[in-house]
Amino acid sequence: MAEDGAMPSPDSLAAMIRGRRASARLTQEELAEKAGISVRTISDIERGLRRSVYRDTAERLAEALEVGGAEKDNFILVARGRENAH
Repeated sequence: MAEDGAMPSPDSLAAMIRGRRASARLTQEELAEKAGISVRTISDIERGLRRSVYRDTAERLAEALEVGGAEKDNFILVARGRENAH
């Protein structure tokens, strides 16, 4: 849920990370380990408490979730708090 109690939009960072993590069949702990970031960061993102991350974190998440090509560019834009580049 977002900070205001509303569900995050499907294009939000929270929804994107949660969906990709589920598709990859990774726990929050496994994704954190694979990306080299804290479980707390993953949890905060998925709960909508963090709506953007540093570029390095975005790159690590993209790599850990095996996001590539043009899709990676969009992933990083969303992760950085920019507009979805559909």
